[in-house]
Amino acid sequence: MKITAAEPHYLITFGMIGLFLAIMIAVLYATNNKAPPFLITPSAADRMGRGISP
Repeated sequence: MKITAAEPHYLITFGMIGLFLAIMIAVLYATNNKAPPFLITPSAADRMGRGISP
């Protein structure tokens, strides 16, 4: 297989797209681990005895 001048550009392009997607997945994974397991709404906070400051 002969390597043409265009192939390195494809490698760089797809490499950058892959790197971007990998960074996005890492950010989403990291923020998902830090999120609380459920959303505490003001009405639920009142039932649990917790006050939410305005």
